[in-house]
Amino acid sequence: MNVYNALKELFKQNISCLSENIHLEKSLGRTLSKPLTINKNIPEFDTSSMDGFAVKKSFLGKIDRFRILGETAAGASSDFVIKPNECVRVYTGSRMPKNADFVVIQENTRIEGNFMHVNGYDKNIPYVRKLVFSLLSLLKFLIVVILVGRFLGYLLFIPFKPILNVSVN
Repeated sequence: MNVYNALKELFKQNISCLSENIHLEKSLGRTLSKPLTINKNIPEFDTSSMDGFAVKKSFLGKIDRFRILGETAAGASSDFVIKPNECVRVYTGSRMPKNADFVVIQENTRIEGNFMHVNGYDKNIPYVRKLVFSLLSLLKFLIVVILVGRFLGYLLFIPFKPILNVSVN
């Protein structure tokens, strides 16, 4: 049987799955019986995807020395509002300060006192996780992956004729 006919046969089947409520820690290796939905993004703000310094992208190349206002730990709240010549030390998962839209990664910086000097950067890679790439988007993607995986798992149980027999003497 070829793949087309196998899929045709598979879609004729009424495949149902029993579902049960279990604790999350016992769910490894299991699949969802229905879509998982959430009603808010976590986190609810833009975050840094790398360790470095949050700056305003439009000032890169115009200013090579930024005054460090402070730092924001991953997941911590932040009240920093940066001006053109200022930056905030951020870590992976840190909330981006207001007015900041770019992270100069730490490997591309040099610190002197209370100032950060930019040694290099790639303007095409901002190292900022925008809110649009949210947990909600990720969960929807994972659900699709799980459902496709489940479908492919059913295909494995369809007997296929070998196309090529290989023997080792």
